[in-house]
Amino acid sequence: MERPVTVTVFVPETIRGAVEGRARISLGVPASANLGDVLDTLLRLYPKLRSYVASERKGAGQGLTLSPGDSGQAGRPGLRDGQKLYLFSSAAARPGGRRS
Repeated sequence: MERPVTVTVFVPETIRGAVEGRARISLGVPASANLGDVLDTLLRLYPKLRSYVASERKGAGQGLTLSPGDSGQAGRPGLRDGQKLYLFSSAAARPGGRRS
């Protein structure tokens, strides 16, 4: 059985309202998980994040990006225990598609 690893996702202030005000979220995920798996998990746990995802109605100017805190594991599959990940939204990504 695969042992889970814990990753920490740091959330910018601009989208914390979609994640219950949290500045960081710790998640236990399988070691073989990738960034897409973590983003899927975040969208399931915090459905309000979906308002930051592009759709036909809202346009392509919206989006979420999940980025590793370092590139120290290039070429290595999966995530490592204690890894820091950073969640970003595009400048146009405001609920309802409004630009600031």
